[in-house]
Amino acid sequence: MKLLLALLAPLGLLWLPESSQERGPGGPEFVAVDVFADAGARGLAAWQIEIVADTGMTKVVGVEGGDGPYAPNPPYYDPEALHGGGGRVIVAAYTLAERAPTGRVRVARIHFMEEAPAQYGAKLLAAAEPGGDRIGAQVEVVKLGGRK
Repeated sequence: MKLLLALLAPLGLLWLPESSQERGPGGPEFVAVDVFADAGARGLAAWQIEIVADTGMTKVVGVEGGDGPYAPNPPYYDPEALHGGGGRVIVAAYTLAERAPTGRVRVARIHFMEEAPAQYGAKLLAAAEPGGDRIGAQVEVVKLGGRK
C-alpha cells in the first residue's frame, strides 16, 4: 500500500478527502453557543430566536435542544441554515407542559464551524406564556470552548 501511495502521489492521482487532510493553525474550529431566554416569573411556553455570527466566516453545523422541556428534541429550524445558510439561524420551540419554565433557561445549543474567530448575538422574535399571550424575554448567547 505504501508503494502504491508513493507512486500515485507525485502524479497527482492521490486524492484525500478534506476531513483527512491536516489543517494549519488557521484552520476551522468547531464551537458551541448556548442560547438562554429569561421571561422572569412568567412561564416561557413558546419562543422564536434569531442567532447571528458577526462574521461571514462561520457556518451552522448543528442544532440541539436545551434544558427542561426543551431538552429532548432540537428546536424547529430551517434545514437550509445547515446547508450553506451562513452564520445565521432562526430557532423556535414550544411546550405544552402544565408549568412552563420560568427564569433563565437554556433553550438551545447551536454548533458552528468558524474559519475565523466570531462573536454571536441573539434577538428575540417572539415569546408567549401558557395560553398564548405574548410576553417579553431577555435573550443571551454564551460561546463555549471550541476544538479543531
